[in-house]
Amino acid sequence: MSNINKIDKFIDGDLAEQEYKRSAYLHSRKITLIKISLLLLAAILGTSLLFLPTLKKDINEIAIDLIIPNGDIEKMSAEDTTLYVTDAKGRVNNFIAKTIKETSVGSKIYDILKLEASFPLDNGEWIKASSPNGIYDQVKETLQLPRKVELVYSKGMNIDTRNFFYDFKTASGFSKQPVVGYGFLGHLNSEGLQVNADTHTIVFTGKTTIIIDEDSLKKETK
Repeated sequence: MSNINKIDKFIDGDLAEQEYKRSAYLHSRKITLIKISLLLLAAILGTSLLFLPTLKKDINEIAIDLIIPNGDIEKMSAEDTTLYVTDAKGRVNNFIAKTIKETSVGSKIYDILKLEASFPLDNGEWIKASSPNGIYDQVKETLQLPRKVELVYSKGMNIDTRNFFYDFKTASGFSKQPVVGYGFLGHLNSEGLQVNADTHTIVFTGKTTIIIDEDSLKKETK
C-alpha cells in the first residue's frame, strides 16, 4: 500500500510539473506575440511617417471630410474648429470657426459662424479677418464674408468693410463695398479694396480720401 501511495504522489507531482511547464510556455508565447505585434505596429507607423509628406491631398480636405458617429454619413457639422487651406504657393491659410455646417449633403459648401481668418502674405506679413458669418466653398476654394468684416494688416492698419471675397487659388481678395481704414498713417475712406498675397499689397479702389496724421509724419522723420 505504501508503494501505491508513492506512485500516486510521483504521478501527481509529474502532472503538476507538466502543467506548470505548459502554463509557463503559454505565458512566454503570449509575451512573444505581444512583442512581435508591437514591433509590427512600430514598423507600420514608421512607414506611414515616411510617406506622409508625399500625400497630395490638401490639409483642408483631410480636416473637412468627416463621418458623423453612429455610421451615418450626413451633413458635416462641427464646433470650435480650425480649418487649414493651402494656396497655389503652399502658404497655409487658416480660419477658426465657432460653428461650421455643410449646406447640403455632399455639397462641400459650408456655412460658418463667428469666423476669424488669417491670410499670409508673400513677405512674411499677414492680414487677419473677422466676421459674424461666412460661406466656404471647398471645391472652388473660395471664402465669402457677406456681412461686416474687420481686416487687420500686420504692418499697422485696421480696415472695416462688408462683403469681402477671397480666392485661395489666386491668393487674392476684394470688396466693392465702402471701406473705412485707420492706422500708422492716419485715416482713409474708399469705395473698395483689393488684396494680393503674392505682391503683398492692399489697393484701395474707387474714390479714395486719405487723412494723414501729422504725428505719424513726425515719427517717420525721426
